[in-house]
Amino acid sequence: VQDYKMATGSNYGLALNANYGKIGLTVELLSGSFNTGYQGTIGSTAYTSNVALKTFSIPILVKFGGQTGGYAELGISTNGVKSATYTNSLTTSSSDVSGKYNGYTTAVVGFGTKISLSDNLPLILNIGARLQYGITDAAGVDAVGVDLTNKVAYPTYETSHAASIGLHVGVTYKIK
Repeated sequence: VQDYKMATGSNYGLALNANYGKIGLTVELLSGSFNTGYQGTIGSTAYTSNVALKTFSIPILVKFGGQTGGYAELGISTNGVKSATYTNSLTTSSSDVSGKYNGYTTAVVGFGTKISLSDNLPLILNIGARLQYGITDAAGVDAVGVDLTNKVAYPTYETSHAASIGLHVGVTYKIK
């Protein structure tokens, strides 16, 4: 028996924004760290397992809203896994499972606000939320480290769809 544990993660990087009136285009280069996991039992023994992922993402977003004030964003993100390490509570060893993960694409929807930090400084604080949902298969490993695309273990494999919701905070330097 297995169940998912709550996953945590973070991204950081650079973004290029171009606005034309109330419509803008944003391209971001992000590096991230995520911890995904499972909890369950094998027989009567309880266990937890974890996969630590190092990722990179390139979101391309259309933003609706001015240079300050509320906005909505819609786009796609190309995502890759640089490394993935599997561990579980039943053993002290870890496994490199990087090759079990695919690059994948997510649809991105977000909203937030952009706040000018000063009339004298061209800095804008961006605070928002984003929802991402995988539209291509990320693959990976299950709770006991078995490749999800293994046809013996999973003869009727169903594609995985990575999903996340998160807070987005950034500072933009405005070029007039």
